[in-house]
Amino acid sequence: IETGLLNGSAPLNSSASTHASLSVTGGTTLANLNVSGGTTVSGITVSSNATINGLIRSTGQTVCLVYSQAVQDLANNAWTGVSFEVEEYDVGGMHSTAANTSRVTVPTGSSGTYLVLGAVRASVNSSGSFAVRVRKNDTTALATIPAIPNCDAGAGLSIFAVANLNAADYVTLEAYQNSGSTMSFGSTSDRTVQPQLSAVRMF
Repeated sequence: IETGLLNGSAPLNSSASTHASLSVTGGTTLANLNVSGGTTVSGITVSSNATINGLIRSTGQTVCLVYSQAVQDLANNAWTGVSFEVEEYDVGGMHSTAANTSRVTVPTGSSGTYLVLGAVRASVNSSGSFAVRVRKNDTTALATIPAIPNCDAGAGLSIFAVANLNAADYVTLEAYQNSGSTMSFGSTSDRTVQPQLSAVRMF
């Protein structure tokens, strides 16, 4: 950058100029870079530390939150996948309400580190135990909340996991109980007891 020009072309502050990239190298210090007025920056690479005062919001960040408005059955002495038919939001097409509704899947081009959160509340039951877990690709347990005995007040369990996930990997929320018979969970109307699963790509 010389005398306010980029490669000898349009001034950087020209409202009619478009620059594909801005490179600052060779020990140069860039004290301030302000991008405003509806400008779109397609990519920024920071090779060292950066201090950001404020909130960074990405409208294209891969994230979803799904839940169920159905009462579901939980078989005795078996892990059962929780199904979700309602999408609170789904950026990136991570979930389907038509097929494999228990899955939240990493879309193409969105491999990275994800935060996964789930919650299930069991029906009132005075015997047996209740547990939940998050699994990847129906094979690997990412996190497990051990069994809580005697769900006589209705046990509500929340769980989270941080995992490196690749495109096409999927996560599921599963529940377990051993009361001696099938028990139910969820609600058709009470959002506070409806099971839910969310995932967000952090980086």
